[in-house]
Amino acid sequence: MEAVTAAAAWVGLKAGTIIVAALMAALGFMLDSRRHSLMTAFLAILAGTSIAVLFTDPLIDYLHLSATWGNAIAGVLGISGRNLVVVINKISQNPGEIMRIWRGERDED
Repeated sequence: MEAVTAAAAWVGLKAGTIIVAALMAALGFMLDSRRHSLMTAFLAILAGTSIAVLFTDPLIDYLHLSATWGNAIAGVLGISGRNLVVVINKISQNPGEIMRIWRGERDED
């Protein structure tokens, strides 16, 4: 565990943020596990953890929250990170998709 903490500190990340993000990303996967294979499960957890690691501190700064909120924000981003990646991917493929999402229209696939 010390090696993970040291590696995280070396790149400027908090081990607690990574752990909470990964746990919540795994929870997010388990809530929707019927739709996942082993590979998509791994990618969903990786996406949730990555989003949380990348955006926790900037979101705390943007919302003017104290550092105490770090694990809570990491958890929320971890559990919803995969969905954020899917939405951004849809929007990048078809920028008009943002209007469908904004209006709450569902996919027909």
